[in-house]
Amino acid sequence: MSRRPLQVLALAADPDGIQLLQEAFEELRELQFTRPWLAPVEFNVAESPAEALSMLSARGYDALISDLNLLGGSGHAFLRRVQEEFPELAVLFLVDGGQEGEGFSLVRRGAQDCLLKGELDCLPLARSLRFAVERARIRAALRANCLFDPLTGLYAERAFFDLAGRYLRIAARAGQPAEVRLFALRRREGAGPSCGGGADLALITLAETLKARFCGLEVAGRISALEIALVAARTGEGGQGEDLPAAAVRAPEGDGEKGESAPGGDYAVVTAVVGAAPGRSLEELIAAARAAMCENRRARPVTLR
Repeated sequence: MSRRPLQVLALAADPDGIQLLQEAFEELRELQFTRPWLAPVEFNVAESPAEALSMLSARGYDALISDLNLLGGSGHAFLRRVQEEFPELAVLFLVDGGQEGEGFSLVRRGAQDCLLKGELDCLPLARSLRFAVERARIRAALRANCLFDPLTGLYAERAFFDLAGRYLRIAARAGQPAEVRLFALRRREGAGPSCGGGADLALITLAETLKARFCGLEVAGRISALEIALVAARTGEGGQGEDLPAAAVRAPEGDGEKGESAPGGDYAVVTAVVGAAPGRSLEELIAAARAAMCENRRARPVTLR
């Protein structure tokens, strides 16, 4: 039974290193008839990190094998960028004998493997590639299961920061102004006794309102117990720290034991808008929005339309 070839990109500029990989993959092709577990490999070469990122964007690859020497001491930064932009990609590093410590550090940061150039052989390479691709796929599946918050149906905190951070980077490269909107639930003055179910209902109502209001081109997620954040194209509406229309949500009341009313609670939504700026991370923008809310504590109980 034929198997889909693994699409492998090598980031290497050293002719000897490229030849070493080519010879290993040629040997693998010869061994496929006697070892059915071996998958065929289609192999391409990029000679710079910029070219590698461009090729990864233009075509779907299963694995990237990068020569650590070509990264000039920026292996961790390169790995982080690849993980952010291509989260399903298996990443392996080729290292010299004196670079094993850095290679293991990269594995701890999420790379699938590091391979010693002096010990590179076709069968160990094939096994490493196969296991690396499978681990990357499993990791992607686990991430997909953790993407959404079960209460609101919006992105969960980690997924939001991953996807919204990517949104901001793409917007910056495209010259598209973007903004972060933070929505926080607050107890209204004079509200009755607190009820956990009231906060849940308020979050659900807020999430459904946001889904109805925005067109789906934004990234929205629950980032704390009582906060929802949204990253979108800059509209020019409002400004940093300015309250936008928000929704007041009243917790349901029902019959408790012995005919007593179950505790209810009133929540209002306060918002802050912060424009994205070059060099400011998503975490910094969220912190600025929270600071703006602290400066302006008014929570207007009006309906978000």
